Amino acid sequence: MRWLSLIVITYSIPTFASDWNDLLHEFSRIGSGQAGQVCSQNTADSTPLICSKPYEVICHRPQPDLQAETKQTFQRFQKKMGSDPLKASFEAISSAQEKFNQSEHTYSDAWSQFREPLDAQGIPDQEVQSKGAADPKLQLLKKEIDQRQSELDALLKKHDALIAELTRQILAQYQKTPEDLQKLFDQIKASVIRSADKYLPDTAPNPDWAKKGDAVRFLKTVKIVVTSAYDHNYGQFRCGYNGLTINASYNSEERVVQVCPGMLIAALANSGGSLESLGGVLAHEFGHSIDGRGITTPCDSGECNLSFDYAYRTFLDCIQKHYASDPSQNFVSDADFAARLKKSMPEFEQACAKLPPDSPRARQLAAMAQWFKQNADSLSSSDKMGNQKRSELAADFYFANELADQMQSMPKEKRISFIQRAFPMFCNSTALDPLLEKLMGDSDPAHPPSRFRIEQALRHPEIRQLLGCAPLKSNEQPWCPLASKSH
Repeated sequence: MRWLSLIVITYSIPTFASDWNDLLHEFSRIGSGQAGQVCSQNTADSTPLICSKPYEVICHRPQPDLQAETKQTFQRFQKKMGSDPLKASFEAISSAQEKFNQSEHTYSDAWSQFREPLDAQGIPDQEVQSKGAADPKLQLLKKEIDQRQSELDALLKKHDALIAELTRQILAQYQKTPEDLQKLFDQIKASVIRSADKYLPDTAPNPDWAKKGDAVRFLKTVKIVVTSAYDHNYGQFRCGYNGLTINASYNSEERVVQVCPGMLIAALANSGGSLESLGGVLAHEFGHSIDGRGITTPCDSGECNLSFDYAYRTFLDCIQKHYASDPSQNFVSDADFAARLKKSMPEFEQACAKLPPDSPRARQLAAMAQWFKQNADSLSSSDKMGNQKRSELAADFYFANELADQMQSMPKEKRISFIQRAFPMFCNSTALDPLLEKLMGDSDPAHPPSRFRIEQALRHPEIRQLLGCAPLKSNEQPWCPLASKSH
């Protein structure tokens, strides 16, 4: 399964080192500086300061305390519900998952014992499978697995209903409705489809590769939901049991953009009750569905995953040339991150040992520590433009296009404040959990540096024009588009 996110979540243990970013979580620190600076002008050329110093204008201003806002919102939910039903639901699901896992383990052992003598006799696999399907003991164990699965599914359905109620309460707190949210979802999906149709290539160098038409058709099949995002592979909620992790992600197996309720709180709190700042986040996640790793299309054998990385090569080569190879841009490689892990792990484990051992937080952090220790040696690449970062950069392209789309219909006087709210999680990104910050520091090889992400978006030609910024000069760092050359 491919899980790709704008803000990286912390609630499951990835199988492969290339998916290690599922354990990280970017979060916005409370900024410093004066709010009055945001619209100040460069007196020399009378252009907004945001044109020349976007990171400072966006991040060096008071930021909402999203952790406090999230906590208060959940406390109101608990008060209205009379308890913490999500925690009770989480415990019941954990118990059901454990029983399901045990049933699968028992079946697997029984199956191995059943087929071992048949394999030794050289019986063909198809005949072995047929005999296994008719074996009474294996049939009984398989029926037990199905029963455990049904029990787990029923509990997850109840948990989803609680998350839906939490979502309604979050929206109502800001005078919004689920219909308002669905309207935004539809708008963003349409915007990304327009971007794909405008910028992606009509033809492929190889007839067996995906083309623009394949990407557009695929985008139309992608759905979006607000969820706590249960991961059956690891028995964890990727948004936390209560859904309050500030994150959104793309689930490639289910073709779904998954938005944590915590992300709704962050977007609404960051923009004074408007859903506008959620738009770029959603466009980024939709972008992950066509980020170059392959496009699923119908074919003679059912469905085929067609190569699509060629569509982004010029774009990524431009970023490699002008940014990733520049030490001042602070792109982090896997090897840089592994060195940080090895150095900070002892202190992290000591701090984790002081937590209540049975708490959800302690279990999640302990599982992450185990994964990091097992995989640190495999994080050896010195490439500062690894595959995961490439997919994030491609998704950020759609993020920037969506900002430009939204600004087109805005009065000029509202555009700078909109841009300030569009990057709620990019300013001084760090881990949501203080102990993760202790472990990770500012290292994150899966995502480009926050300063780069903000500054690159503000190099978008349409955004610059809409803000009243002068076009980039030939001696300035370029905007990298999906085109044959840089603007």
